[in-house]
Amino acid sequence: MRNDYTVLKVFVEAKSAKTLARQEFQAMLTFCAKNHKQVRAVVVYSVSRFARSAADHAVTKVNLRKLSIALHSVSEPFDDETPAGRFTETIMSGYAQLDNEIRAERTIAGMIAASKSGKWVHRAPIGYHTDASSPGN
Repeated sequence: MRNDYTVLKVFVEAKSAKTLARQEFQAMLTFCAKNHKQVRAVVVYSVSRFARSAADHAVTKVNLRKLSIALHSVSEPFDDETPAGRFTETIMSGYAQLDNEIRAERTIAGMIAASKSGKWVHRAPIGYHTDASSPGN
């Protein structure tokens, strides 16, 4: 995608995109609000890196649009100026949420199964360690 954009600022989030309460994400939104006359678009690698909740995606997208700021995904090009493009973006944000929820379910199921088989599934508190020679560890 070539849009002749000049990168004003790069925001890199170390945490997962599960919620909007991410430090760099909030810093990016604040930057966009303060500099909305210079910011033409927010460019992300993928929709799933923007938000993993379809509702969060939609609300944030509306807030950016009110500032006349577009959202572009490098790996999933869509044209949000067309009905088909908006539909595609909605499907991608829904898929990001679905994928995140399925991973959470599998993680919990795996932890329950490991716990039932006698394995320690949580990190030991500070000052303690798990004994690797113990059965099930």
